[in-house]
Amino acid sequence: MAEQVQAILEKMVPALKDLTTRHIFTPDEIRAIVTRRRKSEYLLQRRGGGNTSGGGSGKNGVTKSDYLKYIEEEILLERLRKLRKEKVLREMRRRREKQGRKESEDDDGSNDDGDTRKRAAAYKTSGPGDSHIVQHIHFLYQRLLKKFHYDLDICFNYIQFCKDFKSFGQLGRVYAEALQRHPREEGLWIEAAGFEFFGMLDAQDGDGRGRNGEEDDYDEQTRIVGSSIQNARVLMQRGLRINGSTSKELWIQYFALELHYVQKLRGRKEILELGLKANTAAGESGDEETDSDSTDGNDEESESRKNEGENTGMGNDGRKRRAKI
Repeated sequence: MAEQVQAILEKMVPALKDLTTRHIFTPDEIRAIVTRRRKSEYLLQRRGGGNTSGGGSGKNGVTKSDYLKYIEEEILLERLRKLRKEKVLREMRRRREKQGRKESEDDDGSNDDGDTRKRAAAYKTSGPGDSHIVQHIHFLYQRLLKKFHYDLDICFNYIQFCKDFKSFGQLGRVYAEALQRHPREEGLWIEAAGFEFFGMLDAQDGDGRGRNGEEDDYDEQTRIVGSSIQNARVLMQRGLRINGSTSKELWIQYFALELHYVQKLRGRKEILELGLKANTAAGESGDEETDSDSTDGNDEESESRKNEGENTGMGNDGRKRRAKI
């Protein structure tokens, strides 16, 4: 038991060192985290009978509440890490602004040195510690699901965690595993199909990091994850094959899914038509402006020609008068 706990804790060392190096947690706080995790791991590894009032197993005394308490503590730790990370990024941005003002006053630093400093600063803001706590929570949920044979309440709890922390890749696997073990649960089919069709908004702030793991000054890039009518139809049709004869709700929700899709197509068509009308109107106005400009130019040319003719006529009359004299 002690060897298993020690092996789990040793895997955490690089990520915890990274969090200490980047000043997100102090060494004392890291020691407190390791002590708490060690106690929780020993609690999950204990043997013998025990109180099973929390929905646990009578064979080893481990309960669901033991796992869920451990997970809740890790979720709070992850929220604290995010707050600390945002604070570090704000401080770094202030330092960059001060350095930029000093460099503009001195005018001695080269652009290459400035780019190098920026790349170094961006690298220090990201590391293995950023995803460590969420990965550890996934690890705990996987152990919890295997321990209690994919209990339905635990599955829904895990699904909500994946949505809250935008672990969409893991979310798809959780849905697949839960549906394999609970094919008669119509609500699970409906929720999985709803995720595939409607998708979810993923604001890619990344704790101040962009797609390449570098700081992007809190610019958020929002994308939609999921949103596939084909995958949603496949899930609903599979659910109907299994539960179609007994579940009226699945038929109703499948009908509602198709109605939502038709409404989505109509909305897309209206947007495209509005854009086409706007482009046509812009093109017509541009043609009118071009025609008016060409008309004005022709008028100016005709007036200049008339003036030249008048001046030429006056010159000929003068020469004729001089000839007569």
